Amino acid sequence: MKKYVFSPTLQEEDWTNTSVVAGDPAQAVAALKDTPGGDLIVYGHGRFGQTLCDAGLVDELTLTVVPVFVDGAPYHRPGALPRSWELVGAGPGHDPGLAVLTYRPAEPGGAGSGS
Repeated sequence: MKKYVFSPTLQEEDWTNTSVVAGDPAQAVAALKDTPGGDLIVYGHGRFGQTLCDAGLVDELTLTVVPVFVDGAPYHRPGALPRSWELVGAGPGHDPGLAVLTYRPAEPGGAGSGS
């Protein structure tokens, strides 16, 4: 599997089949989405995932829900994600007690859009 590391400071990759991308992540991901070769997968979320959401580059969001509460800041800042997401898949996770939920952005005025 081809891997891309998005970093403003990393100069060289030490991993097999890996490319370092130093430019604008949204532009790079948009270009990668236009090339043949399958889906792109991002593990984790954070600022990188938020950048992709803000640029409208997320076609599907798969969340693994772990029933544990953690102290700290909210996972997503207010207003960061589209207002509504439509649940398109649900199933058990790999470990007992985990659920995997798959969402897509809701169509305006459609089911789950809140309008």
